[in-house]
Amino acid sequence: MKSLIQQLSQLACFSHIKQICQVNSGLSSISFNVQTEQGFYVAKFLGKLNEDLNGGSNNNSNAAKEIYCHEFFAQHQIAPQVIYSDQHWLVSDFVSGGELNDSTLCLNDRLKVAVDLMQKLHHLKLELPVLNIANVISQLLTQGTYQASQINLINQIAKYLSLTINVKGDVVCHGDINFSNILVVNTFPIQHYLIDFECTCLADIEYDIAMLLAINNLDKIYYQAVVHLYETAYNNYYNNQKSITIDMKLVMRYLAFSYVINGLWFYSKYKKNNNTTMHQLALKQFSLFDQLDIFTVSLGEKMR
Repeated sequence: MKSLIQQLSQLACFSHIKQICQVNSGLSSISFNVQTEQGFYVAKFLGKLNEDLNGGSNNNSNAAKEIYCHEFFAQHQIAPQVIYSDQHWLVSDFVSGGELNDSTLCLNDRLKVAVDLMQKLHHLKLELPVLNIANVISQLLTQGTYQASQINLINQIAKYLSLTINVKGDVVCHGDINFSNILVVNTFPIQHYLIDFECTCLADIEYDIAMLLAINNLDKIYYQAVVHLYETAYNNYYNNQKSITIDMKLVMRYLAFSYVINGLWFYSKYKKNNNTTMHQLALKQFSLFDQLDIFTVSLGEKMR
């Protein structure tokens, strides 16, 4: 970590650094708060720690995509302004209000904020890869260690989901709208920003809705409520001159997919670091998948 901080302190965008502190929140990346004489910033490391600090190369295409998305969304006031980027780092303005996950808002108000940001993003046009169900699951399987029976079941699930979800790919989707990926801006009126665009892709509105439900572990009683929030936000965007009806069956199919990929992501972190918290998060997602009653074999039991 010292080598990473040293690398960060040498970036051309910084001069007269006063303090660098690692950000403890967030599960998928390493970030730092940086204080200089000019102001406060957040620096996100885009590489894989061991590979990059030992002379290896990070996944340049993923880093480039995240920078591309963040800069584009910042232009549309959906993300913090970027002040510097390269193949390893993305530096943006510090947002003082913290994460929506830590706010005092009730769950219904948090959902309204999340859905409002989501539909704003969905109206934008951006060239991105189209979500590929089978490829995403296949790539996640390469990141962990699995028994043959586990791989067999997951491959069966991947095949089923690929056959039942016809990805149109006509909407820009964030792909990971959890409350910790939404920042509160202390302005009047209060604004909100999205961050962390490594999962951004072209898919369907229903995918982002499903992932919002899945990654925030929302109970079934919120499914219809979130759909209603989205339809209302969409109608308001067009001053009630245009409406939309969300396909609830498609939401449920994407929900199954979201539970699987979230569970696999958490499971890979558990296997890599023997992190029991990650294991519990994985099992929670697998258990929620089982509750959809798609397969007779329990994914949660198989992954214990």
